[in-house]
Amino acid sequence: MTKPALRGSMQNLLRTIPPETFHHEGLALIESLTGLPAWNQYQTVLLFFSMDLEIDTGPLFESALSLGKNVFMPKISGSTMEFYRCTGEWKIGTYGIREPYPAAEPLTPADFPALIFVPGLAFDLRGRRLGRGKGFYDRFLAGLDSVPFCTAGVCLHCQVLPSVPSDPWDYSVDLLLYHKDKPEALHL
Repeated sequence: MTKPALRGSMQNLLRTIPPETFHHEGLALIESLTGLPAWNQYQTVLLFFSMDLEIDTGPLFESALSLGKNVFMPKISGSTMEFYRCTGEWKIGTYGIREPYPAAEPLTPADFPALIFVPGLAFDLRGRRLGRGKGFYDRFLAGLDSVPFCTAGVCLHCQVLPSVPSDPWDYSVDLLLYHKDKPEALHL
């Protein structure tokens, strides 16, 4: 299946899921992180504010802040995505996505190593992900060649597929976090 066809199929599937499920799965995500070495190892966390049809990252954001982690959230400008420190204040930005206030402190190489949470419409068990098609995360991750980081995909169980189409420029995730019968954290 092509990427555009799979995107459409996954969006249609996710539209059938009750909105409260995305919030409940966001709460379950916190359970997945308990005892996960990467969560305990990294003081800097790069998160995203969830959009419609994405697992609710609000509980994860609150947990990271309560643990004293340095939390950075993305801001889109043109075809670029940059991360800024976020302590809870945000505004609606490009594509209707919440983002930290522009006066926030930008992410620098000194903030690494970092655990980077990555959204996606679909993932497979080899870590390949299907994003929304704009390439923001792939371009951002490509620019991090000189700093240590670990990527973690977060999703619902129904978003884990046997295979996801991939191109040479697509970045795979190192960990995949989802909830089935019990929280799962897969090291890929």
